[in-house]
Amino acid sequence: VFATVHVTLTGGAFQTGFALMLGASSFWMGVLGAIPTFCGLVQIVSSYFVERVGERRRITGWFSRASRALWVPILLAPLFLGGSAAFTVFLALFLVSSVLLHVPVPAFTSWLSDLVPPDHRGRFFGRRSMLAALTTLVVSLPAAAFLDLATKRRVFPERAAFAVLFGVAVVGGFASFLQLRRQAEPPMNRSVGALEGGLRGVLRFYRAIDFADMAKELQDKIEPILADVRKVTQSINDPEGDI
Repeated sequence: VFATVHVTLTGGAFQTGFALMLGASSFWMGVLGAIPTFCGLVQIVSSYFVERVGERRRITGWFSRASRALWVPILLAPLFLGGSAAFTVFLALFLVSSVLLHVPVPAFTSWLSDLVPPDHRGRFFGRRSMLAALTTLVVSLPAAAFLDLATKRRVFPERAAFAVLFGVAVVGGFASFLQLRRQAEPPMNRSVGALEGGLRGVLRFYRAIDFADMAKELQDKIEPILADVRKVTQSINDPEGDI
C-alpha cells in the first residue's frame, strides 16, 4: 500500500504536470516517458548480483530506499532553482532513481515467489493488484483536488503543491521500507554459476538461462495479437470484408 502511494504521487499525471511546470518540451516529455522502460534493462545485470549476494531483503530495501530518497532533492529543486536548471536536476535525478528502483526487481520477485505457495499465488497477486488499484484511487483523487487549489484557484504556489505531494510520496516510500524490514526471508536457492566469482561465474550464470525458450514463449504470445492486428488492417483496407 505505501509503495503504491509513492508510485501514484510521483508518476502519471502528477509527474507530467511537474515536468510541464518546469518547462519541458514535447521531446523531453517523451524522454521522461521512456526512462523507466529503458532502465528496466538493468535487471539483466542485477539478476546475477542478486544470485551472487543471496540476500534479497537487504538488496530490495537498500535500493528502493535510495531510489525514493532522491525525490527529496527533486521536490526541493524548483524551490531554489530556475525552471531550466530545475528541470535538468529533475531529469538527472529521475534517471538515477529509475535505475535504482529497477535493480532490486529480480530480488523482490524471487523473494515474493518463495513467500507465497504456488497454489495460493493467483489469489494472492489478484488481491494485491486489487488493493493497489484501490489505493491508487483513494490517493490520486484527493491529491488531484489539492493540486487544483494551486493550478486553478491559485491558493498557493504550484511548486509548493508539488513539493507537498512528493513529500507525502517520500514518507510513503520510507513506510514501505519499514514494512519490508519486517518481512520474512526464506533461504534462497542460488544457481551454481552465481557462486563462482569473476567472468567465469557470470558466463555460467547467463548460459543457464534458456533465452531461446523465452523468445519462443514471447513469440507464441505475440502472434495472436499480430493476427488480430492484420485482420483489423484488412477490414480497414477492404470495408466489404468480414472481421
